[in-house]
Amino acid sequence: MTPEEHRTLDLLKLDYTVHRGAIWSDTKAHVSMHNSKTYEYLLRGLDRATRSHYTSVPGAVIYGDDGSGKTHQLRQLRMHTTERNGFFIQFDADSSGEFETAVLRSYHESLTKRINQDQSQLHAFLQQFFSLISVPEPDKMPVLDGAPTPEAVEAIVDAACAKFNELDDISRDAIRVLCLRTSDSNKDRVVADAWLSARGARRRGERTKWMIDTAQHSARDTVLAIARVLALCGPTLFAIDQVDSLVKEFKGQVNEADRDRSRRRLSDLANGLMNFNEYSPRTFTVVSCLPSSWVQLQAFGVKSMDGRFDSARRLDASLTKDAARAIVAAHIDSCFAGSGCKPEWPTWPVAKEAFDTADGMKPRELLRAIADHVHSCLDLGEFTPLTSFRATSTPAPEPAAQPEHPESISQRFAELLEAADIYDLIDPATEDSSIPEVLVEALGCFGIEKGIDILALPRYAPRHCGVHVEVKVGERRLALRAVADSKGMKFKGRLNWLTEQSGMAEEDGAEAVLIRTSDTPLMTRASVAAVDLFKRGGGRMVQADHHDLRVFAALKALRNEAPSGLRAWLAKARPAGSTRLMQEIFDEHGGQPPPIAPPTLDLPVAVSDKQISFGALEDGDDAAIDLEALRKHVAVFAGSGSGKTVLLRRLIEETALRGVSSIVLDPNNDLARLKLPWPSSPSGWTASDHGKADEYFKAVEVVVWTPRVEKGRPISFQPLPDFGAVLDDADELSAALDTAVATLAPRAKVDGTGEKQEQGQAVLREGLSHYARRGGLGLDGYLQLLAEFPADVVAGLEKAPEIARRMAQNLEASRINDSLFGGSNPALDPGELLTPSNGRRARISVVSLVGLPDTQQRQNFVNQLQMALFAWIKRHPAAGRPLGGLFVMDEAQTFAPAGAMTPCTGSTLALASQARKYGLGLVFATQAPRGIHNQITGNCATQLFGYLNSPTQIAAVKEMVSAKQAKTLTSTSLNSGEFYLRAEGRQLRKVAAPMCLSYHPPSALTAEEVIALSRE
Repeated sequence: MTPEEHRTLDLLKLDYTVHRGAIWSDTKAHVSMHNSKTYEYLLRGLDRATRSHYTSVPGAVIYGDDGSGKTHQLRQLRMHTTERNGFFIQFDADSSGEFETAVLRSYHESLTKRINQDQSQLHAFLQQFFSLISVPEPDKMPVLDGAPTPEAVEAIVDAACAKFNELDDISRDAIRVLCLRTSDSNKDRVVADAWLSARGARRRGERTKWMIDTAQHSARDTVLAIARVLALCGPTLFAIDQVDSLVKEFKGQVNEADRDRSRRRLSDLANGLMNFNEYSPRTFTVVSCLPSSWVQLQAFGVKSMDGRFDSARRLDASLTKDAARAIVAAHIDSCFAGSGCKPEWPTWPVAKEAFDTADGMKPRELLRAIADHVHSCLDLGEFTPLTSFRATSTPAPEPAAQPEHPESISQRFAELLEAADIYDLIDPATEDSSIPEVLVEALGCFGIEKGIDILALPRYAPRHCGVHVEVKVGERRLALRAVADSKGMKFKGRLNWLTEQSGMAEEDGAEAVLIRTSDTPLMTRASVAAVDLFKRGGGRMVQADHHDLRVFAALKALRNEAPSGLRAWLAKARPAGSTRLMQEIFDEHGGQPPPIAPPTLDLPVAVSDKQISFGALEDGDDAAIDLEALRKHVAVFAGSGSGKTVLLRRLIEETALRGVSSIVLDPNNDLARLKLPWPSSPSGWTASDHGKADEYFKAVEVVVWTPRVEKGRPISFQPLPDFGAVLDDADELSAALDTAVATLAPRAKVDGTGEKQEQGQAVLREGLSHYARRGGLGLDGYLQLLAEFPADVVAGLEKAPEIARRMAQNLEASRINDSLFGGSNPALDPGELLTPSNGRRARISVVSLVGLPDTQQRQNFVNQLQMALFAWIKRHPAAGRPLGGLFVMDEAQTFAPAGAMTPCTGSTLALASQARKYGLGLVFATQAPRGIHNQITGNCATQLFGYLNSPTQIAAVKEMVSAKQAKTLTSTSLNSGEFYLRAEGRQLRKVAAPMCLSYHPPSALTAEEVIALSRE
């Protein structure tokens, strides 16, 4: 290599990745022939903003794969904006905090960025502004020279008001602050920065000196004032780049609390973006992201073609040979500019024949290949031209085969299956951004299992048509589209797009498969007609069950981990091929349902101890009963000061240490502290309790849920039971229908005993039975059924359709008025409450009722929770485990009283009578033994009696035991923490309950403290 060649190669510093900071540096390496239509589209948007002056313009979305040039397009647009005397604001999507605060910070930081060696955007704006309003030289120079004075600034404000009499107070303050921000004095800049950060009336004295209002303004008002002032001079380009990290963070969260926080950040970004684009004058907003991120943003509310954003444009990542040559020449020319070097040809060191290999490559791939070649030449000390962009080196020898560990892979798969989160796969709002990736991975596993080549790629569609997966197997081509929502034009549009993209009408071997991820039947005529047309055209519709989706999610996670021996394990275990869904997709049984049922995997109990202790007996022995005995439920009757709460907490803690998760109702704010350790060891702890407490806080997670409190950890459930779980049992189906009618009747205004009310209840029940037997799930589908009620569902009631329509209206009104009754928040899978995070032995879900002050609100919510829980345990029984979970209800007399029926009495009694056979234990605690329903008492095999001082309640307790035992039961003589224990088949015995392992001070938590704990 000659010295000249070495020097020339050393000058080739190719910028093949445009980082965020590089947007602010100019470049000449722009080629108009690549993605020119998209760039022209962006220029038209900027032109609209230039002409709009005081109004907003529709924003733009550009999306594309990594390396397709998204950030490069923004850099070129920033340069063009600057040339047009406009302003560029780069939004930091990774910023924490509220959207408006992040926007304000972005304005602040971007205006201080230098756009050339001489000045920042702020100085450029002020120069334009001063010329526009004709500021005299003596007034503007102090500001431009970094020494503003109050007199000069006020002269500028007066000139601005004379030119623009529409300026309001906060806009005039914005002018003052922007002038003050140029000061060389740190004291002055601090005053300006405080106002620009909307930090309230800080430095009141200094603000008064500069005539700046001392009132506190919101971040939104501050942003709007700055935007209005900038709009006086030119357009603003507001760029949101690199949102992909937020989406990746959201999709990668495992912990539900972290997932909720990520979900709120994305939702805040989407909602804020829509609002900002509407109120910002003369501002052109551009969102740049990956295709999957754009799908996710749409799911959270960023919609095209609604007046605020135009339809999204996709960047073409692949280059033609001519475009590749032009890009390489432009970048190389930029590197050599001003160096005095003159290479032998425009694309040196890339040979002409190299561009024959460039078709289909991305710009980033080309430039990186050149950079790698340059480094190789410098390392070897020998120059050779680059003749191919494709790697042609001899492949490295394959690594020696690693030993396979099928047992460890099977165990890991079982763990991933147990932890699989399919919420996003079945939620209509997010399935487009999540299920295609899962399908692609599952199809890859299926190909390995079958020993065939399967090519599966997600294909992104415009607007509301969503995402489908294109699959190629030999000559066979399938287009797969998963959909949960089946209503209206959106469903029809997605189905039409699937039909069109599949090519099944024109091509041999082309197929279209619609995958339903929801059990809700097709209720609207438009949806039914669309599916019929789809099927007549040759399309197929298959139903995905939750188990299959969990298998797919677990396989995706397993492939990401890539353990040694995975391919051999897949070929042997065939987890993907064993799913009903995969078999139906490939029609492996000639159109008949697959003969196999999905397997169930049960994890072992985390510890070997199969007993639970209620404390010490009078003779010092342990009052222990089998863990499995808790399936037959526990009742605790004790008054205030008895130590009832401590007993409940210790029972919950001990079962959690044995791997049993709990759902705990907390009506009095004294159970949320289950997640807090003692500040110092309490009196009453034994020597072993210190070790137990350490193990408890290490192995058990406690999550506090706050229904109807959005700033906490909100939670809601379906207002209807999952009928699919009880269709095979006539008695349980009848009980579920009874519960559902009791839930809906008050809201439908038919809960009385009159003629109209009884007819209404009959229509409710028969409609529900019809809906259940058709596979209905959820309130939406049932309301559609009532609105279009078939006349033959209730024989003998001529006015049944009219009654049904009226009830549908009442139920819809109730849903609008009560967010917990089928509102906009997605219903939670009860399994989330009982499933610990990876590495934890058990989860305790404390459901605080601080957001439900009204008794009926509490009863309605508990009813929905219990219906969902009953359906879940039927589908997920404890199987070989002694106890699958624990449901703890304090103040049980409030939810299932002995008198009139409440909204949750029916579901409580159903759980009490049926839950045991599925492995769910119930714990009922009350201060009023006579106040609780007698069927609950009769279903509790283990009972504890604590301190009571009411003669009526003491008499009620004595009636529950034999006459002989009643003589020994003296509740008024018990101390706090002492109880009489009656276990099945055992005599009444007195026990001293141990102190709980978690912190329990005398006073309960405040509502604010509970909410704070829920956010941790």
